[in-house]
Amino acid sequence: MGVSDLPASRKAAGLRGPTSKDYTCPYCYQTFDSLTTAQCFDRHSLRMRDDWRFLKYAYKAQDADEELREEIAERRGVRWSVLDLLPGWMPARSSPPEFMHASFLVQLRHTFQEILVGSGLFTARSRNDKPLSKLEKILNEIWWPASSGRAPRKIAEGGSVKADQWRNLVHILPVVLYYCWQVDGRIPGGSAPKPNTSTNAGKALDKKEALIRSRRRGQLIAQADVPTAALEAVDHMEIDRSYQRHYENTLELCTAIRIWASCSISPQEVERAQDCHSRACQSWAAMNCHLTPYFHLATHNSEFFLRNGPSYSWWAYPYERNNGFLGRFKTNGHTGGELEATMMRGWVKCQLISDLMQHLENLSDKNDDDSKILAKLKDQMRGSSKPAQQRGTLLNLIAGMKSRDSAGATVERIALPSQSRKVKLEQLGLYALVLRFLQDAWGATASIVAASAPADAGEPFVAVNIPSYSNILVDGLRYGAYNTHRGQNSCYAYINGRIPVRISHIFHIRHTRRDARLVPLECTCAVVQQFIYDDDIPEMPWTSRATDLGIATWRANMLSAPEVVNACQLSGHFALTTVPHCEQELWVTMSLCHDTQEPDVLDDAADTEDI
Repeated sequence: MGVSDLPASRKAAGLRGPTSKDYTCPYCYQTFDSLTTAQCFDRHSLRMRDDWRFLKYAYKAQDADEELREEIAERRGVRWSVLDLLPGWMPARSSPPEFMHASFLVQLRHTFQEILVGSGLFTARSRNDKPLSKLEKILNEIWWPASSGRAPRKIAEGGSVKADQWRNLVHILPVVLYYCWQVDGRIPGGSAPKPNTSTNAGKALDKKEALIRSRRRGQLIAQADVPTAALEAVDHMEIDRSYQRHYENTLELCTAIRIWASCSISPQEVERAQDCHSRACQSWAAMNCHLTPYFHLATHNSEFFLRNGPSYSWWAYPYERNNGFLGRFKTNGHTGGELEATMMRGWVKCQLISDLMQHLENLSDKNDDDSKILAKLKDQMRGSSKPAQQRGTLLNLIAGMKSRDSAGATVERIALPSQSRKVKLEQLGLYALVLRFLQDAWGATASIVAASAPADAGEPFVAVNIPSYSNILVDGLRYGAYNTHRGQNSCYAYINGRIPVRISHIFHIRHTRRDARLVPLECTCAVVQQFIYDDDIPEMPWTSRATDLGIATWRANMLSAPEVVNACQLSGHFALTTVPHCEQELWVTMSLCHDTQEPDVLDDAADTEDI
């Protein structure tokens, strides 16, 4: 495959660019102007191209003169590429739309900034009802875990927004739109006010509608026997600004992107995501919204996912990260190969240092000097960035995979930080709770009793100077404990799959055995409180897609009684916010887990006493 953004992919494969009138799509015969029609996004009605024809004319162009090469490029949509010499290489099939650019940097950004904001869906409805102000407010109030990025507060204003930040917006966008648009707990059925034509927003909307009319007129003229009435109707086309229709389309698009962006998905889920995407694009096209070529190219996603596997195996996150790594090298700025050589020397040096670090870590007889050198090398490689700041899709994925692959071997699932504070469980009122947990956890190994029990009752649990941690790493992900003195930095998480809890304390318990010959018992545990769910929680606009989107609704500011769980039960992160619904407030959790599709935990959890 040739994996890169669209312009580079087309040039490498020798295909015409995405704005070419007749060769916008190398997979089917849809034209650039057809982006204004719903049929362009109906995958069941598309007429597919033959890759062998591209190869045929590419080889003709190889030995042709300049004039004939240009004619072949114009009429047949292909130029000669050295990749055509590769056995098995097909210009179109081997050049899938790169998922990171296609979904996050183009489709989602265009949906939010051009279709929603640009079409006037955030125009003020009254002096006291300003959706744009509500947008900034909720983006500022959403709680994010420390190891996750977040959506920028000023995202509606454009600017440089990274792919990870757009990806984070996928998780929260249905809830954010509800917060900004809702009236009495519902998405209103009417249309957003049209921006004043004298404002910049109004002028941009007029320009966008003129562009849509021009492309629709071009698409009609290309057909035979077009009624005059159809051409006249084009002059009156306007973008539909219905809140409900835009919300439903956004819900479908977010569902499709979230399913496609999972580490593990089934063929049936691939097809389901494709149907969601097609419905959203067809509806937006029928609403006269401006869509880009990437929206149509994603209509062919199911073919590439079924052939190449999940997006994690062929998207550009690793390459983009390494591009950034190379870009941070200090160079002399000279041309003629000096700059490239400087980058390559820096790259090779980093690989050699990495190999040295791995060698030192694997030494069976490390001495103090080896440990000091290893620590110094790690500090130099890390640079000035704090570990908590080194986050993102690729780093979180690598950390989790490394921890899971090595669990039970040389690396434990739980990593404790170097600093802790000593506490007394009696003073915290948690002694009895932790004791019951340890009795259940270690019951098969030792008889653990309270410190005040008779000497012959069992082994007493002494809860003095217990190490308490502000955060730990479990399977490569960072989890924190609630601390009122330091703020709610990382105090929520999932346990046992998708049960949300607040973490109040994290302890590492070490129990010395009465028989000194026995190995001490150790356990890392967390004191948590589960969120409250009941059947009286109202139905929300995202309910139909809640499982796919990983969104759940709970009673605000209500938690169950504290309980103690093993830290290995911590299973993922979510974002949290509070939304209004009529006369009440609700908590909404938005899953940030990408391992697979979300299990429907509420049906099973509703039968338990804790929920």
